Amino acid sequence: MSGPITAVARLKAAPGQEELVRAQALSLVAPTLAEPGCLFYRPYQDPLDPASWVVVEQWATRADFDAHLAAPHMAEAFAAGATLLAGPPDLQLLTDLA
Repeated sequence: MSGPITAVARLKAAPGQEELVRAQALSLVAPTLAEPGCLFYRPYQDPLDPASWVVVEQWATRADFDAHLAAPHMAEAFAAGATLLAGPPDLQLLTDLA
């Protein structure tokens, strides 16, 4: 994956943690958009299942995405996820065909 990649992460909030997941997701938007290589970053909440979330992000390169995963704000989010989420995120990486 040398060109742009899109990452889709599916998250499930632990019971009763929906509002804290919302706050955490929103807190990641600004610092992530400021990272080198970030082309798009947006969290979405399922209106029919408020515990279900999808984060869609696009990065110029795989190296940019890997650097994002190592960023301090992501380390904090991963640590918080242990109590806020019902399980680990389901991550899918997609290559841009256009």
